[in-house]
Amino acid sequence: MCAIVDSNIVSELWEQGGNPAGRGFRNVIDKGRLPLAFGGSNLKQELTRMNTSKPSRTARWIQQLQVAGRLISVSDREVDERTQDLLHMRQSSVDIRSNDHHILALAQVSGARLLYTNDQHLTEDFRNAKLINKPRGRVYNTRLTSDFNKQRRLLLERDDLCARSKTSH
Repeated sequence: MCAIVDSNIVSELWEQGGNPAGRGFRNVIDKGRLPLAFGGSNLKQELTRMNTSKPSRTARWIQQLQVAGRLISVSDREVDERTQDLLHMRQSSVDIRSNDHHILALAQVSGARLLYTNDQHLTEDFRNAKLINKPRGRVYNTRLTSDFNKQRRLLLERDDLCARSKTSH
């Protein structure tokens, strides 16, 4: 399984200000049971933006995951090109509701089929079989509750949420 983290939930991953579901998600990644897919200039900018002169907590975490071999680094160029394709698709055949084309592009390019987000429009897009398929996208969210319950644990234990082919979208 591989996962993507949306920038709207990163505060949920940390001890102070986070929540049990977010910390449980991060713990699974930190222990190496769930690799994190990362790539594309938009997501990199969102997740690693600098607060001051030093890297953000999220930027340091991503760097640690990369050193530990727990990060699936995807070509920025490939994700950015696919993002542009999706932007053009919005104007033609597929109704994309969110403004997170870069997240959908990363899923299509990397094969990641688990997304942690609380964005309702992105959730709908990620579950849209015309956009994310073989296997279908799953969403981990904390909009209603933030406990690290059995349902969330089972979702994180799945091994069928990382597509093997870059053409499966």
